[in-house]
Amino acid sequence: MKILIYSPINLQEWGGAEIALANLSKHLAILGHEVIFITPSHTSIIRLDISDIIKDFEKNNVKLIIIDKFLSISNMKRFYDLIRYVDIIYFNNLFAHHEFMILFLSKISRRPIISVYQEPFLHNPNILHKIYVDVIKRYILRFYDGHHVLNLDYERYLISHRCKNILMIPNGIHIKSHNDKEKNKKFNILFVGRLAKQKGIDMLLNIIEMINSKYDYNVEFHIVGSGELYDLIYDFSIKYNNVKYYGFLSGIELENLYDKANVILIPSVWETQGMVSNEAQMCGTPAIVTNITGLKDTVIDGITGIIVQSNTPQNFLLAIEKIYILWNHDYEKYVKISNNARRYASKYKWDNISQNIETFFQKVLIEYQKR
Repeated sequence: MKILIYSPINLQEWGGAEIALANLSKHLAILGHEVIFITPSHTSIIRLDISDIIKDFEKNNVKLIIIDKFLSISNMKRFYDLIRYVDIIYFNNLFAHHEFMILFLSKISRRPIISVYQEPFLHNPNILHKIYVDVIKRYILRFYDGHHVLNLDYERYLISHRCKNILMIPNGIHIKSHNDKEKNKKFNILFVGRLAKQKGIDMLLNIIEMINSKYDYNVEFHIVGSGELYDLIYDFSIKYNNVKYYGFLSGIELENLYDKANVILIPSVWETQGMVSNEAQMCGTPAIVTNITGLKDTVIDGITGIIVQSNTPQNFLLAIEKIYILWNHDYEKYVKISNNARRYASKYKWDNISQNIETFFQKVLIEYQKR
């Protein structure tokens, strides 16, 4: 197949969605498909240099096209020609004007289009966005030929709006399985994510203060990420000797932290999946997550980690203490949970996920060609 992947978010932002789309494009190319990836040139956030992205795509035989103004006449013509060239379109569903234009071009080009929901459009706090979803988007959804969702709640939402051809499968992970953890001298709590209110940074800071007042620094916090609340995290790393802040990390540096951590804390307010949870568990690190859409699907409560039913610092502290007690007093049981997490996360390897997505693409394309 010739596949066009389009995301309105610049790849240089290199968040969970951008990483997932980049990895999927590379795996589809490995499976023998011709993949074209379109990304806009403008961004206010740069976590990865564009030259590194270009080299990586070239190495994996993915054609990367960077466009400037999406709605310009020249780019619209370019989009139309590319869509006519490919067999199927895979659209990261963001922003109303992008949605209208890509749907319009797919229809006049007579090419099937699959919408993937990498961002939490049902939980966006913006008032205008909510109005758009409730009044307009719920009807537009039926014009897509297929839908790829990352969690069960989004699947139920689409079914309730009479959408067809829905694939519910989360993003894959690249991390290799690790051996049993060696016991550290201190209990390591890891946080990985954008430093923003959505990720529960205020909850994280409350937890740090509560634990430091109770455990006398027998615990270390390792914080990875960048974002608008950087100053708060940096101040805590100065205030407390047991708070280590690393900034943005990826690749082997991040994987090493996953491996050394005894638990990962994910106190997000809203997510679509929470890929970090699966990555950490692949390294044998139990996850403590909030009971929200996306995240709750990544953990088997009490088996691979803990789902905190009520999102309060006190309840997160109780969950941390459960894991801490096992680590400190019954290490064999802690290792059992660690191994459970590793086995559970192994089903999310990109090799498995990309093959399922490939099959879905083929199904949508065949059904479209039969019309």
